Amino acid sequence: MSVTACTSPVLFLGLVMASLPAGAGAQSEPAGIRMFTESRKASIVPVSQMQQQDLVDPKRQALRVNEEAVALVLRGSVGQGLQKLKQAHLLDPHNPTVMYNLAGVYISEGKPSEALPMMEGAVNAQPNDIAFLHRLAQAYTLTGKTKQAVETYEKIALIDPLSESTLLKLGTLYGVTEQWDKAEATLRRAHQALGDDAQVLHSLGSILIVRGKYAEAIEVLTRAQSKVKDAKNSIALGIAYESLGRREKALQHYREAREFGERGDDLAVHIRELEKLTEPAAVRARN
Repeated sequence: MSVTACTSPVLFLGLVMASLPAGAGAQSEPAGIRMFTESRKASIVPVSQMQQQDLVDPKRQALRVNEEAVALVLRGSVGQGLQKLKQAHLLDPHNPTVMYNLAGVYISEGKPSEALPMMEGAVNAQPNDIAFLHRLAQAYTLTGKTKQAVETYEKIALIDPLSESTLLKLGTLYGVTEQWDKAEATLRRAHQALGDDAQVLHSLGSILIVRGKYAEAIEVLTRAQSKVKDAKNSIALGIAYESLGRREKALQHYREAREFGERGDDLAVHIRELEKLTEPAAVRARN
């Protein structure tokens, strides 16, 4: 990780993305998976008759297998649940809830590239489903498709303009794509919605550094550090102070980042360079 972000400020924005919450957004289902409760209510059939129908109707079989998969996942048997979801998807390849559940398991297993086509299919079937859109945006982000992630979060913001998690993620992605005006405006809206949330403060402070608003960045990042003391806030504070020429304060925060667990070689080298620059002239002459 580079700490020379005061000259190339976008470099440290990866810290912001790495610490974003991984959840897909507003969902009411446990673990972000869905059962077919509404489908069951819409088609009240005696269990014996429904089981008979399951034998001949692949879509009904998919409903049953999906719910078996959900039960397995909620019990912690993710591997078995994944196999059941694959089976349900084979039975009904166009069922958006099965695709949503399958994508969620793929993401949790570190396979976002496999999740992406599932979520594209689910959103194609139900284009205004907020939870589907959140998971699609998450899949785009995790597969490096930042432009598509931004477009998806923008769509969510139009449907649900008060979604705090959307504002945070969208503002951060605007920063990653160097749309600084939009990033700052969106993160200020997130701050208004969430108050002094540590993640929002850190993201906003990072953007303010990029925009050369160092004094305000220090004030915002100091509030973030009062909420959660961690290395990324300390590094951002160090960058802001260094950009103002306050090397001693920058050193203080860079050293603090080391205390909080940051072990990158770039940071250690930069600390040594700053220490030489802040040594008294007589000491430098002897060296």
